[in-house]
Amino acid sequence: MASKVSVVFGLAFVEGMDQGLVTSSLNSFMADVGGSRRMYGNAIAAFYLTRLCGLPVYGWLADHNAHTFERIFSCALFLGIIGSLVYSLAPFGKGPELIVLSRAILGLASANSAAEVAYLAFNVSTKERTKFIGLREMVFTMTITVSPVCSALFVMLPEESIGKYLFLSSSTYCGYALALSNFVVLAYFILSKKYARNRACEAEEHERSAIPLLSDGAESLSAAAVQ
Repeated sequence: MASKVSVVFGLAFVEGMDQGLVTSSLNSFMADVGGSRRMYGNAIAAFYLTRLCGLPVYGWLADHNAHTFERIFSCALFLGIIGSLVYSLAPFGKGPELIVLSRAILGLASANSAAEVAYLAFNVSTKERTKFIGLREMVFTMTITVSPVCSALFVMLPEESIGKYLFLSSSTYCGYALALSNFVVLAYFILSKKYARNRACEAEEHERSAIPLLSDGAESLSAAAVQ
């Protein structure tokens, strides 16, 4: 049971990281790249607009085909990686516009929360469903509460440019940290699904190999009864 729903806790963790870590740095980062208060408002609106559009889409996909959960979660985590990297690379291009674009991508990634609830409904018994939904909300809320501490620690790290397209600052650290978190959860999800498939294949092969043995035993008993 825990192995099946652990991915939901990972998704809740990266969603909390976005809300508590990246969003807290958004105002200062927008000012650093020369953005106005209007562009800051556009970035906030872009996140919630794409999230609003994505929620019914993810929910519809989850309701019509339970096997799409793997694709939904993988797509959301991949979008999280792309959006986080676009956020951190904003100083090298049209900064304000790239920040707005990154928030739109991250809003679409966060919309998979609708599919998370549906996933729990498919994989958790009715008796324990409310408990796991509550645990998911607890992970999300705790991450929002704790992640601003990491943002404060990033201020203490040095600001420097590494190469042509890598600029490290307190704001870009937040984006890179979110990208890394999404990558780790995505890697765990893929590896755990692969492990589960291998276990299922081994169990199926074991059952197939056991069938001839049972047949041979039944034939022996029948022969003994005839004699």
